[in-house]
Amino acid sequence: MERVLNLITIKRIDNLLADREFIGRERLDWLRQNKLSCRILVKSNNVVEHRSKKIAIGKLCRGVSINQTVMWHNKKKVSGVPLYIAARRALKELLIVVATKSQAANR
Repeated sequence: MERVLNLITIKRIDNLLADREFIGRERLDWLRQNKLSCRILVKSNNVVEHRSKKIAIGKLCRGVSINQTVMWHNKKKVSGVPLYIAARRALKELLIVVATKSQAANR
């Protein structure tokens, strides 16, 4: 990211889309400190805090049907960072989960 910011200023970045490998407290904290909006794909085996318990995202999204989108309106801690979660099951085995810091981005 530092190399990208040498070419483009933060003010010119509307939103950052990151793949699953980007997840990690250090990276998420860096995005928050630099006030960068982000949408990050999350692996289904990532653990989040839900109702004061730790649960795998895949288990949290177990009830999401094919072609259904579900959004949680309370932040869940992903790698220790509070984020909103949205999930969509596109195919029987394909679950797409996105984490973002702003609720409006989930719409």
